[in-house]
Amino acid sequence: MQSKIDIQKVSFNSLKILEKYQILLGKILQAESSKEKDSILDSLSMSKTFTEVLSSLYTDPQQLINLQAKYIKNSIELLNYSLKKIVGENPKSIYQPSKKDKRFRDESWDKNFFFNIIQQTYLMNSEWLNSVLTNINVESKAKLRANFFIKQITNALAPSNFIYTNPTVLKETIDSYGENLLKGLDNFIEDLDNSKHIFDINRTKNSNFEIGKNIANTKGYVIYQNDLMQLIHYTPITEKTYSIPLLVIPPWINKYYILDLTEQDSFIKWILANGYEVFLISWINPDAKLSSKSFDNYMLEGPIEAINFIKKITNKKHVNLFGYCLGGTLACITQAYLTNKEDTTVKSATLLATLLDFKDSGDILVFIDDDQLQKIEEKMLEDGYYDGNYMSTTFSLLRSNDMIWSFFINNYLLGKEPIPFDILYWNADSTRLPAKMHSFYLRNMYLENNLCKPNKLKVANTPIDLGKIKIPCYFLAAFDDHIAPWKATFKATKLIGNKIKFVLSGSGHVAGVVNPPNKKKYHYWVNDDCNNVDSTKWLNHATKYDGSWWPNWIEWLKTYSGELTSPTNVEKYRIEKAPGSYVLMK
Repeated sequence: MQSKIDIQKVSFNSLKILEKYQILLGKILQAESSKEKDSILDSLSMSKTFTEVLSSLYTDPQQLINLQAKYIKNSIELLNYSLKKIVGENPKSIYQPSKKDKRFRDESWDKNFFFNIIQQTYLMNSEWLNSVLTNINVESKAKLRANFFIKQITNALAPSNFIYTNPTVLKETIDSYGENLLKGLDNFIEDLDNSKHIFDINRTKNSNFEIGKNIANTKGYVIYQNDLMQLIHYTPITEKTYSIPLLVIPPWINKYYILDLTEQDSFIKWILANGYEVFLISWINPDAKLSSKSFDNYMLEGPIEAINFIKKITNKKHVNLFGYCLGGTLACITQAYLTNKEDTTVKSATLLATLLDFKDSGDILVFIDDDQLQKIEEKMLEDGYYDGNYMSTTFSLLRSNDMIWSFFINNYLLGKEPIPFDILYWNADSTRLPAKMHSFYLRNMYLENNLCKPNKLKVANTPIDLGKIKIPCYFLAAFDDHIAPWKATFKATKLIGNKIKFVLSGSGHVAGVVNPPNKKKYHYWVNDDCNNVDSTKWLNHATKYDGSWWPNWIEWLKTYSGELTSPTNVEKYRIEKAPGSYVLMK
């Protein structure tokens, strides 16, 4: 800390902070007056949810008494703990934050009496609220919504989010005479100016990345395109390639280059280095002109047209499919469609973080019910598409401590610039979704869960039965995935044939997938017996390996990739250099 206080500097910075705060307040009021009527949280009927919870508590007086008694007991224990600290004892903390919780890493949370008691009180209240939700007797959907709201409220009210109750921020404020707050207000104002329909925190240094230059820069060419996609053929980097080409189907909720980040993180480049000929679908960022494009169109104009074109130019009878997230769901639907047509083109399918049974798809279900879908559809009917910023914010709320509050502290309270991070750059590059397609997807997958019901779902006038898929499939799930929970993805093993290899990686939806072997991070579990066990038994008998799952997958894929041959010459089909123009659309 400073040994001598510079009064002049404190006064000057205080006036500047007040001035910037007035500017910020004006911008917030202006944004409030012009924003749309419904926000993401408004549409979730928070008051209705808590009314159900409170009604449950009041109809069971004994339960309410037990919860109150528990709170009183916890408060007395915390009071006794505080008294011991005051008289100089060093009792062990009653409540311990999760090892993954980054909010309380500063040693002052443990060593300083003031901050320690604030932390313990916060953790006590959070734990008690969670116990309330555990014991209430309401239907599962209401409990899921209540849990989500409580999580958002407790995360927002964490002492780490306030200047005077965050030791790291308080020290920085004193040491810098408030310079951190001045810079933080500048960052806040800049983010507010750059936000469109919904406020968005800048999470990375965007100026460090340029698509086609140092990100999504693997060499290749667009060789085919239609209204919905460009088909990229990546230039082989080995003299010989496996004879059966690989078609990659990314999700269209975000852009494809999550699989082709910076050179050291590029999954595509790594696949090429292992001797594969890779084709990839780059989806368009649709506007209102494509509002009538349906899920049928995404299959027929996406993987079906891509497969047919690949077969035509390579003179090959087979391809291997590779789908990620929603792209994996589409890959399975495509294969079920082809199976129905007795088409044996696809040799194998790789499916990453892919849901086929959406019943237990986690907190995302908080956003899905008839009332909310009707509101979304009304908005999409007006605009012609679903704004990707809303989707991005939805996913951020599912991990608000990591994706919102950590950046709030870093950018606004500490006044720091976000660090360059390729994954966060990609995460901010959101896409729109055509109204007709997105409505079909939300209703048939999440609301009605029709995909896992044989012949219930029809795509391109064809009944979809996943049980008829008999090709070998490699499923990769991620242990901490909040978008496609791994136990929900495991249900696919009961829906598709019996030639399934299921592998579980460490980390989450993105980091668990994009994990280059040279980084030697995380781990993965393998158990070849996944047909006759549930997810818990599968994991209990699985073998754990350190590092990336990529080598395990590439060895599996070789079995279904044919012999090494000369790669395809696509020169006469070249339209433009990769990454193409569709990925650049904002």
